[in-house]
Amino acid sequence: MPGADIVGFQRDGESHRLALGEVKCSSEAKSPPQVMSGRSGMLYQLDQLAHNLGKIFQLLLWLLPRVKNTKYEAAFDVACTRYFNSGHRELVLFGILVRDQVARESDLQARGRQLASHLQSPTHCCLIALYLPWSIAQLPQAIGQGGEA
Repeated sequence: MPGADIVGFQRDGESHRLALGEVKCSSEAKSPPQVMSGRSGMLYQLDQLAHNLGKIFQLLLWLLPRVKNTKYEAAFDVACTRYFNSGHRELVLFGILVRDQVARESDLQARGRQLASHLQSPTHCCLIALYLPWSIAQLPQAIGQGGEA
């Protein structure tokens, strides 16, 4: 699906809000890795998810038939209502960086501050880095074995 790797909603107390996100993998030794910057980078894509109404509309059009007549339809309705009633700001963004390098705060820290300066409340953003004990190339095998690699 062009536009986001994560599309759904997040429980927020007794309510729900839209949840959109991007996942990037990098074996690059440099910190932060290049997948964090540029037009195909995570931060640009998260900023687009926060501000590009056309992209969000397309994602909602994709999600609607998947929740229609399911137990998730009410959550979808509440999340969309909150989003539209908040001036298109009530959503949570997730950025997930998967690395097979040594953990470094610099992988997310500066880019996270930069992104935070572009987001307006009540938009929330959560950047997460996952550091694997094996190479990214081995990830499909590790997942296939239930993470026993």
